[in-house]
Amino acid sequence: MRKHYSTEFKLWTISLASEKGMSLHQAEEYCGLSNYP
Repeated sequence: MRKHYSTEFKLWTISLASEKGMSLHQAEEYCGLSNYP
């Protein structure tokens, strides 16, 4: 896994979080892409 997400991924995560009413951290976990504690 790359250390830094691409801008597209960040924008998509923000969009998902906004749509689902999640925090960005929750959206990352929802996507299964958050490998950080």
